[in-house]
Parts: sequence; C-alpha cells; structure tokens
Amino acid sequence: LSRGVLDRRTISLLVGGAGAVAVTAVVLGPTLLDRLINTGDGGRPSYWAAAWRMFEDAPLTGLGPGAWAARRLAYLESGEVDFSVPHAHNVYLQTAAEIGIVGLVAGVIAGLAVGWLIYRALRSGDATRMAWAWAVLFGATYLAIVNGVDFYANLPGVVMLWVIPLAMLDGLVTQGIGVPRVLAEPATGRIVSVLLAIACAGSVAVLGLAESSASTLDTATKAADEGDWDTARTAATTVAEDDAHAAHELMAALTAMQAEEWEEAIVRYQASLEVDDLPHAWVGLALATIQSDGDEDDVVAYLERAMRMGRQDPAISVAVADLYRRMGRTAEADEAMATAVLKQPGLAADPSIAKST
Repeated sequence: LSRGVLDRRTISLLVGGAGAVAVTAVVLGPTLLDRLINTGDGGRPSYWAAAWRMFEDAPLTGLGPGAWAARRLAYLESGEVDFSVPHAHNVYLQTAAEIGIVGLVAGVIAGLAVGWLIYRALRSGDATRMAWAWAVLFGATYLAIVNGVDFYANLPGVVMLWVIPLAMLDGLVTQGIGVPRVLAEPATGRIVSVLLAIACAGSVAVLGLAESSASTLDTATKAADEGDWDTARTAATTVAEDDAHAAHELMAALTAMQAEEWEEAIVRYQASLEVDDLPHAWVGLALATIQSDGDEDDVVAYLERAMRMGRQDPAISVAVADLYRRMGRTAEADEAMATAVLKQPGLAADPSIAKST
C-alpha cells in the first residue's frame, strides 16, 4: 500500500510539474515572443550568435567571466545588429561563452540540487514544505524560461522573489536529504572547508589585482576628462604595461595620440584591436597612420574595417568620411557621409554636414 501511495505521489509530482510548465508557457509565451520580435531591440539573435561563436572558440572553460560584453563586437558578423549591451539576453549561452562546459556542468549540478530539494519536499506529506516546494517550482520554471530570452541574474528584485522561498524550503528540512555517506563524514567536511577557504582566498586575490588595474584605468579616464593629459598618459601607460588588456591599450593609445606619439599610438591600437575589433579603435589607428605618413592603402583598409560594424553608428561614419576627405577620396567620403545621414536623418540639417556632402 505504501509503495502504491509513493507511486501516486510521484505521478502527481510529474503531472504537477508538467502543468506548471504548460501554464507558464501559455501565460508568458505571447509576452516573450513579443519581446523577442517586436518590443525588444531586435538584436537577440545577433547576441546569441556571438555567444555561440565564443563557445566554439573555447568550449571547455569559455573566454572568461565578463568576456561576452567585452568581446561581443569582435564576434559579430557584418550586418548583424550591434548594440552596446551588458549581457547576451540568454543565461545559458552567455554561461557557455564565458565559462564553457565547466560552467554549464556547474549549472546543471545546482539545478539538480534544487530539483532534489523540491522532489523530497513534494513527497514528504508535510503541507508547509509542499506549499513552499510548489512556489519554488513555479519560480524555477519561470526563470528557466525567461532567462532563455533575457537575463535576470543581475536583477536582485526578481531573483530574490525565488531565492527567499528556496531558502524557506531548505530551512524546513529537518532530516538529511540523502547525500552519500562519504560526504557526511567529519573528515570530508574538514577537507571541503579547507579547499573552499583556499578557493575564496585565491578569488579575493584575483579580484584585488583586477580592481587595482581598474582603479588605475579610472584615474587615467578621469584625468583625460578633466584635460589633464599628462596624468592620464602616465596612468594609462602604467596600466597598459602592467596588464595588457584591450581597454588599457586603447586608453594608452588615446593618450599617445594626444601627445602626438603616433608610432606608439599605432602599436597600442593594434594591440587593442587584436581582441575587441572596436570601430572607434580602427578610426584612431587610421588617423595615427595618416599623421605618421603611413601607407594610404593601410589607412583605407583600416577605415573599411571600421565600417564593418561602424556603419550602424553615425559618429563612426562621419569620422570615416572626414578621414577619407583628408586623403582626397571624395567618393568614399560621400558614401560614408550618406551612410551616416541615412542612419540619422537629422544630420542633414547640420550645415557642416550638408556642406561636406
């Protein structure tokens, strides 16, 4: 009899879970579809494609935490939508891009742990635990679906609505949840504690180094904004030499341009572009090459590369047009300026723009 009751509970759990998924899909499906196609920025397929290409480049461990936003542009193809966004609008693809298979496996393990907690609660017969379990199941289903087309991991107000019921459910567990005996041994617990302490200490050290570089870069940026280019150049050069990150190289290139150190600017821009493919950096490289009397064919190649994604940004198109005009390439300049006006028609009312076209 007891076995039959347990079987019925298992069936009820499966039916209830399927029902929750179905109801969530029916309720949220139209909204998600509208957000994806109409009211969203329309760039999600491009964001997802960039994430997948990153994953293909480094499938095991990914390109590193935070890499999607920093390197997204380099992984977009010409013609794909380019917007400056902090996330890929898909938790799973962004995890694959930044942390690879390791991150995906970690996510699956976390999901299984939550699922096991829900399963045991729904089979417990305790009305309070069952109520919280259903709340957690609904929240998990909702987030699992929505995070496929958006990114709620950075919204505490949303995530906490699920975390609090999950914490309540976990707190109601009065007996073990069936972990392997070896994990329950005191000796194992001490080993795990030591390993976690070492991991935490290492993480803090790495974060400290990263924040140190970020602080120096921030000093350079603020000094440049205030027109103190000597301080900006010192800080930017220091951080670029200590940590050859693309953003650091770009800031060092900008300060070198201000100091009219064209050859150094060229080297810095090239180092930055090997990573991020930023249209603004291609324009800067083209200008530095012109100022250093470099090869005109190289300049044209740089400007064409700037327009690969830069044609979606009128500021890039206008800058490219200006550099083409400096070289006496009127046809290319007119084409770039026309691209800017088509993207932002209001530019046609600017007398300087109208005069140059």
